[in-house]
Amino acid sequence: MYKAFIHPLGTRSLAFRLNAIVIVSMFIALSSIGVTLFLSWQLEGSAAAINDAGSLRMRTYHLGLLVEEHLQQRQPLSTVKQEITLIDSTLTDLQRGDPSRPLALPRTIPVAEQLVVVNQQWQQSLRPAMEQLLAASSPQQSILWQQTRPLLDAYVAQIQQLVTLIEANNASNTLTLRFLQMLLIFMALVGTIAFVYSLFLMIIRPLLRLNEGMARMSAKDFSVKLAIESQDEFGELANGFNSMAEELKDLYTTLEQRVADKTEKLAQQNHELGLLYENSAMLQETNEDIEGLCRGFLERVMRFFQADGGSVRIRGDANRRVFMVVHAGISQKLIATESVLDSEMGFCGEVLCDKTAISETVETIEVQHPECGQCGEDGFKVVSAFQIKAHGKVLGFFNLQFRQERIFTSSEKRLIDTLGQHLGVAIEAQDIKNREREMAIFQERNLVAQGLHDSIAQGLNFLNLQVQMMEDSLARQDIEQVHDIVPLLRAGVQESYEDVRELLNNFRVKLGGLDLAEALKMTIEKFQRQTQIPVHFVQQGQGHLRSAEQQLQIVFILQEALSNIRKHAHAHQVTVTFSNDHDLALTIADDGIGFDLNQVASEKEGHIGLNIMRERAARLGGLLTFDAQQGKGTRLKLTIANISPITTLA
Repeated sequence: MYKAFIHPLGTRSLAFRLNAIVIVSMFIALSSIGVTLFLSWQLEGSAAAINDAGSLRMRTYHLGLLVEEHLQQRQPLSTVKQEITLIDSTLTDLQRGDPSRPLALPRTIPVAEQLVVVNQQWQQSLRPAMEQLLAASSPQQSILWQQTRPLLDAYVAQIQQLVTLIEANNASNTLTLRFLQMLLIFMALVGTIAFVYSLFLMIIRPLLRLNEGMARMSAKDFSVKLAIESQDEFGELANGFNSMAEELKDLYTTLEQRVADKTEKLAQQNHELGLLYENSAMLQETNEDIEGLCRGFLERVMRFFQADGGSVRIRGDANRRVFMVVHAGISQKLIATESVLDSEMGFCGEVLCDKTAISETVETIEVQHPECGQCGEDGFKVVSAFQIKAHGKVLGFFNLQFRQERIFTSSEKRLIDTLGQHLGVAIEAQDIKNREREMAIFQERNLVAQGLHDSIAQGLNFLNLQVQMMEDSLARQDIEQVHDIVPLLRAGVQESYEDVRELLNNFRVKLGGLDLAEALKMTIEKFQRQTQIPVHFVQQGQGHLRSAEQQLQIVFILQEALSNIRKHAHAHQVTVTFSNDHDLALTIADDGIGFDLNQVASEKEGHIGLNIMRERAARLGGLLTFDAQQGKGTRLKLTIANISPITTLA
């Protein structure tokens, strides 16, 4: 494995060596290129200097020609002075140089000394003589020219000497440049060969050895070893390859055993998953009570762990005692002794207090808990106890007894803990289901009582009052009043009979295969047959489908509303509007005598029929509103928002 650029004993890594080779090669190449560029620049500057020195020689000759023509009055004085200025400028350029051209004299002592001689001879000898000649009168100019001309020839000779020195230096630089170019070519060839050979030594050869080792390993020769010749990346790669070969050799030689162990482990896991699935399916799908759940659970757990005995115990009495719910494989004496246990005492009390699972030999248990000696008498050697939990609450525990030594592995303990949680959740769900069933029965009984109180009880009270009045009339021999009371008794009995029949019909209502709209229509048709009151039914929309229980409650509300219309409204016509678009709305309106809402609300218990409808609407998650005035009829409206159906209804 690659660790660092610097390895032990100062050995450089492969990346470091490659980078060093590249950097050194680049430095040599760039240095050589820089030297050649510098020599090329020097050659260009020397060539420009030769050119300017040659032009200086030409201008000197030209100056002499102009002076002669001036003496012959064929050239003006300004032309001669202009040529002198050009010679000054050329000498200045040779002294200073010009990088833009480029112009540069060779940096040698002979060239520099000769340039000084040329410049001094011009400035101190030739130029003053020329100025004196040009300033003299015409007769003297000829004499001065004869004196100056030898100076001119001597100056040209000095310029020629300068040009010769520059050309000699230029020829030397040219030879040096060619030598460097040949050296660069040689270095490129040698460097390329050295670089390729280095790559072969550092990369290609280790890769070939590694490839050979892999080929031998592919042929199942796991004894292959790579020589570790360096401490760089390839050295560590070879070391890793050798380690891998050793591990593969070990894996290959123990492959069959590993496969067998893995197969056995997978079989055990599949067996455990099968138990979990079977147990979960049983707990979720069974419709039995808590005892049935515990019995199915105990049978499967005992069969899986091959237990000789077992029991399931559930807490009760505010968690003070634990009751044995089901048992298997234990004696009647043990059942009688431990059917009810204190939840904080004995060996099993430990699992309820602070331990998820415990498993001990009978000898150890008898020493620590002398009162728990019945298991030993039954022939058990190992007793274990495991919690039954749901949402962090311990509901009880279950025991497994073995007649042989039994030690639970960590995976088995995790499995048993999961099984205990499954059973706990199932027991809690069953308990909730039982409570819901009891609550539903209580609510339905409450509705029955309310219905009896609202209809039959009031009718019987009326009949009781009329009977008392008739007894008083008979005692007073008031036969006429008796004749008046008898029709009232007959009407009261008939009304009570109809109330009883209607109440029974309400509790026998089943939707069957009808949808909600059809059930509402059937209820309305029955009302019309009984009362001969016309009902106009309006249906709108095909919205959210309610559950069967919800639909039944809506039908009950309609029945109760129509019953109130029959008893109290004295209506001539009824309108029922059923809308099931986004929200569900049921409206019942009549043209009867109506009633005073404030008066009804101020009564001690209110109108029980209205309260029953309100309760049903609240359980549906809906809102029931009334709009009533005396002499102007009554309008009742049920509204239910479009939400998920209610699943628990009485």
